Amino acid sequence: MKVPTYQTQSQRTTESNTSPLTAKANPSILSSPQIAMKNFADTAYKISSDFYKKELKIRDDNQLTSAVNAFAEGLDNASIEANKEQDPSKIRPKFDELTANLISDTASTITSKDTRSIFVNKGTSLLTNYNININNQVRKKEIQKTFGEKVKREKFLINNAVNGNSAERVAALDELFGNDSMGLPGLYEGMSGNLMDPGDAFNRSETVKKQIAKERIIVEFNSLDNVEKKQAFVENLKANPPKDLMPLTVDDISRKLTNIIDTNINKARTLKNITSKEEVSKFLDGLPDMSEEELIEQLAVLKEFSPEDLLMTVGDYNKTKQTIQSRIRFLQNDAELKRNKKQLKNLGNIQLELFEAGDDEEKIKAVLDKVKEIDPTLDFLKPGQIAAIGNVIQAKIELLEKEDSIDLLNNEKIKIKKMAIAGDLVGLNEELLKLLGDEDAAKTDAANYLGTLNALSSEISKLESKSNAAVSELSKRLKSFMSIIEGGGQINEDQFTALEEKAANLGDYGMALIPNINQAKDLNAILGNMRSMRPDMVQAATSSFAQGYSVTREGPDRRTETIEFGGPGVNTEFEKVLVKASKTLQSNILNGLNNDPIGWAATAGVLDQPGVLMFDPNDMGTTAGSIVLRRNQALEVAAHYGMAQPTFLRPGEKQLLVNTLYNSPKQTRLNFLTALVQGFGADAPDVLGELASEGPEFAHIGGLMLLGNMSAVNLALDGLDLKKDGITATDFTSINKNEIFDEVVGSALGANMSMAGDLASGRNIADAIYLAIATKRGFNVFEDGIYEDAIQMAFGANLDNGTGGIQEVRGERTLVPPGFTGDMVETALNSITQDYLRSVGYNVDDGLFKEIKGSFKAMFGFSSPYKVVSVGNGLYQFQQSLSHQTTIAVDNDGNIIQILIADLIAAQQ
Repeated sequence: MKVPTYQTQSQRTTESNTSPLTAKANPSILSSPQIAMKNFADTAYKISSDFYKKELKIRDDNQLTSAVNAFAEGLDNASIEANKEQDPSKIRPKFDELTANLISDTASTITSKDTRSIFVNKGTSLLTNYNININNQVRKKEIQKTFGEKVKREKFLINNAVNGNSAERVAALDELFGNDSMGLPGLYEGMSGNLMDPGDAFNRSETVKKQIAKERIIVEFNSLDNVEKKQAFVENLKANPPKDLMPLTVDDISRKLTNIIDTNINKARTLKNITSKEEVSKFLDGLPDMSEEELIEQLAVLKEFSPEDLLMTVGDYNKTKQTIQSRIRFLQNDAELKRNKKQLKNLGNIQLELFEAGDDEEKIKAVLDKVKEIDPTLDFLKPGQIAAIGNVIQAKIELLEKEDSIDLLNNEKIKIKKMAIAGDLVGLNEELLKLLGDEDAAKTDAANYLGTLNALSSEISKLESKSNAAVSELSKRLKSFMSIIEGGGQINEDQFTALEEKAANLGDYGMALIPNINQAKDLNAILGNMRSMRPDMVQAATSSFAQGYSVTREGPDRRTETIEFGGPGVNTEFEKVLVKASKTLQSNILNGLNNDPIGWAATAGVLDQPGVLMFDPNDMGTTAGSIVLRRNQALEVAAHYGMAQPTFLRPGEKQLLVNTLYNSPKQTRLNFLTALVQGFGADAPDVLGELASEGPEFAHIGGLMLLGNMSAVNLALDGLDLKKDGITATDFTSINKNEIFDEVVGSALGANMSMAGDLASGRNIADAIYLAIATKRGFNVFEDGIYEDAIQMAFGANLDNGTGGIQEVRGERTLVPPGFTGDMVETALNSITQDYLRSVGYNVDDGLFKEIKGSFKAMFGFSSPYKVVSVGNGLYQFQQSLSHQTTIAVDNDGNIIQILIADLIAAQQ
């Protein structure tokens, strides 16, 4: 608003610094009332004029501030656009072009001439500062360009020093490292101080010397044309190691070259074995068709030569000889066998005559007389065979009288054996009762009768024991079916049918199992439909079983029937079993989802086949595919079972992944972590959280990779390798580092128990980063400042732009996310509004809101009883005490008030 000043009653002006109202007439002619009115008008004008001047000053200040801000933004944009030029020589002209009219254009937005002059002075000073920055940026890009050309030349010279001829190698080494005798400076001497830190240039020079020495060893080794020369080369390498390589490096190279030699020797031996096999095959060709005489002749030929003469190994030579000898013995045995067959045939003819004679003693005696007349010398029967068959015939004649008395019992024994083989337990018991009542048989041959009785009792006992064992085995099988069913699995119909058939074959013994089998089939059908349900749905189903239900269905005769099951107060045996099995299934579902959701989902049929999370450094495509499949399956399982948080890693996989990361080379670990972070995408933080229980350091490094801080990632991996190899930094003791760590971190993470793991792993990663830097730069003492930087990098700080890491917020050390500073976080939180809190779902009392927001008081500065505590990446809550969880600020509904800083700042812009 502009307050007008009056020159006359009919004229107004909006210009500042105008003269106050002045009376032109003679004041002595005015009456007292008129003088009083004049004084009142003068006073009113003076007040109005002063108020207007203040408004104009406010306007000019606002315009000046807006112009300066717009000018600074224009310079920033011009600087960004200019720096997009790849050629350093074009950056300066581009910036001048974009800022040529920037001061005049911006000044035109200011009304007051004096204010415009002030702005021009400020703008000129600001432009000068930006010109200095642009010059520095041009110089930096020129250095980077020159450094890139030097690196390209370095690679060319390294290749010549390793693979070139003698002249090329000498020239390359002189250009790389200089030649004092010829006064030639080296490549690294030229880069030192100008393009690189002198210490880094020296370290790079030493590293390249070692690289050339190692690669040259490999080239010379590969140029040797036989094993003996290569072995001599390795021995000479051990005795006269290159001066540029450490003893451990030489030992490692020697060991690898020796392995290569051993591999080549083994290949040669393998080739010799193949040749030997081929010669054996040639020598034994046609062996099955040779006669005994031909085989003996072939064996004689073999014995005339040594294994070397025949290009065979000693083992193959001996096996060939044994094969021929074995064939000779086979043919000899075969001839003897044919003779035996002829003898057996003749013996069979005599036995046939004896059989045809039956019980006719005259005919039997005639056969015996015929046997007595046989002449063994005619190769008809052997003497032992003749005597044996004669004895048999004689014994038969003697026993003819006794056979009639024992035929009945012998027939009984045969019948018992057949019934035992058939498993006829009922028949055996009937036979036992029958035999016990046969007194004539007992009197005729008591000994034989008693033997038959014992045999019958024994077979009954054996069969009963066998039947009981079979029933027990089927019961165990049925119990295993129930374990599978209650465990979420399913039994198919063929398995039940096979079990029923086995039970039926056991007769009365197996019939008792049939109802239990049918009950298991019913449970399999019911629980099979429940196994993929969520636990709460299983709980509801179990409750419905206990309360009872009825099913109406159409029977075979088209009449409907109602089957009622259970009900309040009705506890049938099946209901008890079903409720118990349902509760067991529910418990198994809960345990499965708690311990291995993906494995349980596969058991329950939700997943056809759980993917195997694998890592093959030689097949990153397959690795990435397995990660994407695992993520999709984990999300599918979580959605199916209504899980708030998916579980991505299965039991045992976390330790397996940590072992892979711990034992793999650095590049392999980088590839693996990159595959995990990219493959799991937005879920990568949760996967790293699961991994943290087994490998907190690698989970922390993965978190740094998520933040894009690859410099910290590489240093941390290098440091962990150095630590694993037993390498330490000078004076890097607990006393030296703990004081600095506590000072830098303070209570930034310790105020919340959920961050305790991050605090511990962050300390370890900070130590690893410092160890990598100290080893690379060769520190002789402990460097406080470098360790402070290492701590900040471990907690996500960007040292180039001062964002992220541990910074002060409301006077306390606090974890700040990348891209933000402590001031930005504090300013945003101090400017929070009730509208914002309501927009994110919090119902906060006005009194508590004022305490959380705090206030600024003159002489005292900002004040709030609540401190800001980090509980995640960019997520904060408010606590009155950093050490007491009971002081956390909660809204009227009992919700902990947590603010995502990125969302808050975005809402405030």
